[in-house]
Amino acid sequence: NLYIKLGKDEKALSNLSLAYTIASELEGQYKPEIIQAYLRLAKVYYLLSKGDESIKLIRKAEEIVRTHYGPEHYEMVDVNNMIGVHYYDMDEDDKARVTFENNLKLALKYFDEKNSKVALIYKYLGLLQLTEGQMKLSYEYLNKSYEIYKSLYGEEHPDPMTALHTMGHYYLREEDLEKAEKVIKTAFEFRLKFFKENHPDIANSYSRMAKLFLKQKQSAETISYYKKALKIMTHCYGPDHPNLAINYSEIGYAYFELNQYTEALSYYRKALDIRRKHLGENHIKT
Repeated sequence: NLYIKLGKDEKALSNLSLAYTIASELEGQYKPEIIQAYLRLAKVYYLLSKGDESIKLIRKAEEIVRTHYGPEHYEMVDVNNMIGVHYYDMDEDDKARVTFENNLKLALKYFDEKNSKVALIYKYLGLLQLTEGQMKLSYEYLNKSYEIYKSLYGEEHPDPMTALHTMGHYYLREEDLEKAEKVIKTAFEFRLKFFKENHPDIANSYSRMAKLFLKQKQSAETISYYKKALKIMTHCYGPDHPNLAINYSEIGYAYFELNQYTEALSYYRKALDIRRKHLGENHIKT
């Protein structure tokens, strides 16, 4: 977990692989620690964008809980959250929404509302409502997520700052650029102090700042910040990693909005090449 927070995903994977080996040897005991070992290893695979490996481990943890503890056991809350995130990332919004809505009921059965597991559910319900254009409900969920994290950890902590970063996405959709600028810059400045320069969260903040600049018609800053994000993501994951397709698409869109169509086409093609390589020709994201 410490290595994940520090952005050292490969070291986290090395340690958790050892945990997985031990868990496999003890599998017949089906202890909660074994379930959590599978889920933590799945999280690292997720952070490394190794989705197939991640979901296999999540499903293995789910099978253990359902078989030996039942579908309403509290361990299912973490399992369901990870399944919901997987659906969200795969653009299966209906499945994601149903998963998180049902999981909210289960989580509140065992945990107080001011719990990080509940905060995560509110975050994704808010993002899903934002996708559907349900702005009022989206704000309620996202704000709940932020307030829970803040009450648990205080403001100067990565989790509430990530929630604040997400609120910036909401304000950009609402075209409330004054509030968007305030929360996006607050989260960005915190991350610059907390993380090393080449951390993926820094890249995400550069991208969100670039979106803000694009809305503000600051073309030079827009391209500059998007390219800073791309540079960090390339450093972290390599030039052909699936996550880079998002960065290339964002830069392509920025150039398109700035009427620089040749540049836009170049970056869109790079994004398309990566998606084809990793997802295939017929995938929805391709």
